[in-house]
Amino acid sequence: MKTRLLLTIFLAALGTSFVLYTPAARAQDESLNRARDAFDAGQDLFQQGKFAEAATKFIEAHEARPFAQFLFNIGACYEKSNKYQEAIDYYKKYIDAKPSDDDVSKTNQRIKALEKAIQEIAASGADPAQPTEAMKSLESIEIRGLVVIESEPQGADIFLDSRDSKPLSKTPWNGTLTGEHTIIVERQGYKPFERTIRPDPNKLMVLFFGLGEKDYLGNLEVTSNVPGSDVYIDDKAVGAKGQTPWSREIEPGKHKIWVTKDGYSEYATEIEVIPGQTHKVSAEIEGAEVGLLNVRGKGVEKVKVYVDGKLACKRGPCITKLEPGKHKVSIRRSGYRSYDQKIEVQSKTETTMRATLEKSPSRKDAVVAYLFAAAFMGGGYYLGSKSDDLKDELAKEIEAGNPPLDNNDPRLGFGLKSGKTYALAADVSYAVGGATFLLAVYYSFRDKGFPSTGSQDIRAITFAPQLGPDYAGIGLAKGF
Repeated sequence: MKTRLLLTIFLAALGTSFVLYTPAARAQDESLNRARDAFDAGQDLFQQGKFAEAATKFIEAHEARPFAQFLFNIGACYEKSNKYQEAIDYYKKYIDAKPSDDDVSKTNQRIKALEKAIQEIAASGADPAQPTEAMKSLESIEIRGLVVIESEPQGADIFLDSRDSKPLSKTPWNGTLTGEHTIIVERQGYKPFERTIRPDPNKLMVLFFGLGEKDYLGNLEVTSNVPGSDVYIDDKAVGAKGQTPWSREIEPGKHKIWVTKDGYSEYATEIEVIPGQTHKVSAEIEGAEVGLLNVRGKGVEKVKVYVDGKLACKRGPCITKLEPGKHKVSIRRSGYRSYDQKIEVQSKTETTMRATLEKSPSRKDAVVAYLFAAAFMGGGYYLGSKSDDLKDELAKEIEAGNPPLDNNDPRLGFGLKSGKTYALAADVSYAVGGATFLLAVYYSFRDKGFPSTGSQDIRAITFAPQLGPDYAGIGLAKGF
């Protein structure tokens, strides 16, 4: 009997069905690790405007794992670098990798616009950095995130959101997904798996499904006193597995479970899953003394949000927890005036901020004023030097006394080329130059144009009774 139990546990370990989102699982494939690291570095460089360096990183990522999406991102980097022919070459390679029909159509439109732009630049000799008529018709190009779905064994059907539709593809698969989706992976003779994800457009998300035979899994049921709480398993960084009440088949072994919800404390526990058994987790969470900051609005995906001088979100929409008290929020975007606002955060409230950022004003008038100031000061220096030279020349002749100095000498008095005239002109030039410099300083620091504006909306997070087919309790609600 003991031998049979050990054999069952051993087979369970071999035939486990599970979803791995952890660094340890991804370490099984070093090439995928290299691709992910290069991809993340490329994303950061692209956001910093270092497009040529970003292209190099995406090329490294493609060399590590030849995912088609990397080819598109390389093309986008070259397009941003105004290297249109290189962009065309990589966009064509991306099309050869057979993306969706809609993406093929949009990419072909981009290629045609770039080819026409090359012709326009060659004909007119225009600066490639200036958008041509062909390029103005296109949407602003952005690099894309990537979702990779693999399984062991491979060849499993991938369904998106529902089994009622035809499979998206078979494993292995990679592509771009936006918004929230439920990924369903199935293969005959193996346990199916579902996972709800919301991919980050700036990241490479890897989903590895180890499909095990149906008889060697345990079952996990998670409930909480606050229905709709998020359930995390083993690695919180990859996102919630679902919301309570939640149940799934899970691989045998030790697992760490977290249950939490915005405005509440966090529940954490460890369990050991045994094949063929049901394991129940009942989480008790309480309202936490925190508030939420929610930054939204038009163009929010291009802003950075700072709280008390520290970066809170690289791009919007931004939702972050804040301790109760006063905070300074700064919403910034390159080339625009930032919007800075002090807010008072209270526990169990959500402060929603929307900002309208105005473009930073030009300082050309200050530059022109500085140039004029320099010209007048230079002129004053030249005229003063001429006056000093005439003064020294006259002094030498007077000292020599041979012949005596003529009182009608044009260098005396206020003649056109006299030393006094040069000295007076120098003083005037210095005075005008100084006044122009002060004007330039004023132009440099004056606040012209319209300031960025914003609004706030504060809502309370309250406890409200909730009823469902399988539970009754309290949940989270928001109200004015």
